[in-house]
Amino acid sequence: MDLKFVVGLIFLCWVIFYWIIYIIFGQVLVRKLRKNKITKNSLGLEFVSGWDILNVAFSLSYPVWMREVAKKSPLSFLEADYDAIYPYTTKFDRVLAKIIYCMTGAPVLFELGFLIFEAITGKSRFLLLMSKDKVRDSKKIKQDQKERD
Repeated sequence: MDLKFVVGLIFLCWVIFYWIIYIIFGQVLVRKLRKNKITKNSLGLEFVSGWDILNVAFSLSYPVWMREVAKKSPLSFLEADYDAIYPYTTKFDRVLAKIIYCMTGAPVLFELGFLIFEAITGKSRFLLLMSKDKVRDSKKIKQDQKERD
């Protein structure tokens, strides 16, 4: 199997799993919170449709110190109110929220890992995904450009 195919397959599986969890979380919990008169106005600002799902997931998953900082911020109206939402959630809802929180941050961590890898080794991640022939071709192209200059 080609490395690009394997990486693409892993990425596709990750995306499908993420969206399944996202939809389940939205249908199970956030719909219930939207219908509740007490929690309806504490879901945070919804920039686009479905943004309140992320607001609720992040609010339920943030560490305590991050929640305290968010409460004191003048932009606290953007986030869902943890104290208003928590009594209306179950353990299952909180586990789904943590999965969404972790899976949303995973691409950022992978990108940071790639940047650190590139800084340490000096090799581009894109050259790693290319086959050996294409790498040789790109090296030959660079040598030809140097000879022209």
